[in-house]
Amino acid sequence: MAPRETIYAAFAALLTGITDIGGTKTFKAGGRELPAPDQISGEAMPACYVLQIDETPTHVRGVPAIWTFMAEVYLYASTGTQRQLAKSQVLNPLVDAVINVLVPIQQGQIFEQTLGGLVSKCRVSGKVRYGEGLLGDYAIAILPAEITVPQ
Repeated sequence: MAPRETIYAAFAALLTGITDIGGTKTFKAGGRELPAPDQISGEAMPACYVLQIDETPTHVRGVPAIWTFMAEVYLYASTGTQRQLAKSQVLNPLVDAVINVLVPIQQGQIFEQTLGGLVSKCRVSGKVRYGEGLLGDYAIAILPAEITVPQ
């Protein structure tokens, strides 16, 4: 098994480094430490933060454990000067960008995201939660991510 830090660092780098078709970074800020919402300026949005939540081993006799790492991906966005937009209109493309990088499709085939061979798979797994209107001009989406790691 690759070191945990290597796995989490690769996962965070993958998500915070998402670019659009033209090569422009999708997220202006991000990392692995979640600041309070009021400490993220509108100029630093959209932002992507990845938090390590928990890890669970699955044991089968005679076989090395398979670990399931759970993380949460926090996406912050601001409507900025476009106040006529619903906050979901700003969040939805960001959620799609994260999901698309975790489910790579090449030439019509779906592949597992393995973080360059560090893990068996990582994907969004569970309920995606949204917070619109709770933070003024800002909105948040929280995506649960599951990373499967053979020992």
